[in-house]
Amino acid sequence: MTDARIVAAPAGRNREPILEVLRRVLPARGRVLELASGSGEHALHFARALPAITFQPSDPDATRRASIAAYAADSGLANLLAPLDLDAAGPWPEVAAEAVLCINMIHIAPWAAAEGLVRGASACAAAMLILYGPYRRHGRHTAPSNAAFDADLRARNPAWGVRDMEAVIGLAAANGYGAPEIVAMPANNFMLVFRRPAIADPAIRAMRDEDREPLIALWQEAGVTRPWNDPATDIDFARRGIASTILVLEQEGRIVASAMLGEDGHRGWVYYVAVLPALQGRGIGRRMMAAAEAWQAARGVWKVQLLVRHANAAARAFYDRLGYRDSGSACLQKVIAPRPG
Repeated sequence: MTDARIVAAPAGRNREPILEVLRRVLPARGRVLELASGSGEHALHFARALPAITFQPSDPDATRRASIAAYAADSGLANLLAPLDLDAAGPWPEVAAEAVLCINMIHIAPWAAAEGLVRGASACAAAMLILYGPYRRHGRHTAPSNAAFDADLRARNPAWGVRDMEAVIGLAAANGYGAPEIVAMPANNFMLVFRRPAIADPAIRAMRDEDREPLIALWQEAGVTRPWNDPATDIDFARRGIASTILVLEQEGRIVASAMLGEDGHRGWVYYVAVLPALQGRGIGRRMMAAAEAWQAARGVWKVQLLVRHANAAARAFYDRLGYRDSGSACLQKVIAPRPG
């Protein structure tokens, strides 16, 4: 019988440095979903070393899944599961995981695969997203060998290539993950360890793509939109940044509350705090602000500010009850470019 197991030389070289980081950052117990598991050697090595953690490998290629399955069967490890047929860019099966791990994929796949990876990790409520591979930083390669590797990848497929770390960080931020821990690894690689910022209320989550129209409807019903501010443009602007997000509360399939958050390296800001009018007065606004403050605190922000119109006495009274005070400063603004969108 032919042995289905594949031996991949890079896995033998990098598995121990990657494991060293995983030992430090992963929770003591839980499930790790690995995307693009390839030969399955990484999953095998990690499952042996971390017996309290269950590893769920996956790969869209049938030959690689056969290799993963062969390694898993031969190992007899109860914490190494059979591989899933999962394409990062395609529909994901119903799966829950405390962490999503992806090693050496996003540079040898179209950008849509990176988008699907991060979106899928967010959808399966993974508290941690861990990526490994080469990256450019601020538009520049970190080593001549990486530049040569990038050129070779793009010659093989124009949709491939070493990605800008900042673009990946922005993608993760748009899907509810905080700024990553950046770990320099051997051979000019990096591990990016993204974590979901702590939110005070488990019922509150980061906005998803499908929330766009319901969220705009909520804002319109709650009366927080203004004719000169396009809500769709504001949503896109907040979600594309690496230091901003939108939190929502969903009840019975409907978005009933929201808060848009951001930090500028000096202070945190809160916008678009909205609660469905029929549910106002039930403490939901207070819950949204508690979640907003927890998100800010997790990013190291120590002071949060917001803008309230002078005529909005009800809003001023609400924020006063939460401990917000008039700073005594004037808010000055100047339009310096046409509004996007």
